[in-house]
Amino acid sequence: MANLMGQGLYKLFVDPELELPAWLHMRDLDDLKRHLNTSIIAVLSVLSMREAQAWDDQRNLLHPCGAIAIMIAALTFYLVARKRQD
Repeated sequence: MANLMGQGLYKLFVDPELELPAWLHMRDLDDLKRHLNTSIIAVLSVLSMREAQAWDDQRNLLHPCGAIAIMIAALTFYLVARKRQD
């Protein structure tokens, strides 16, 4: 994720002609934020699955997985709202 942010910032502010993969096309800072939010959602999903897989019937999964689900929902809502503005 740090590499994604570094390359995006470099392209936006230092070298606009930098060749990046097609999926990493960025025109402005909002595009960079969109890519970072998508990456964060993927990481949070993996963390939630790791918690569910490591469940030992002793802990309540609602607290950690519920908090992760709320964060994913908030980031998804942000992405959808930004897409509607464009």
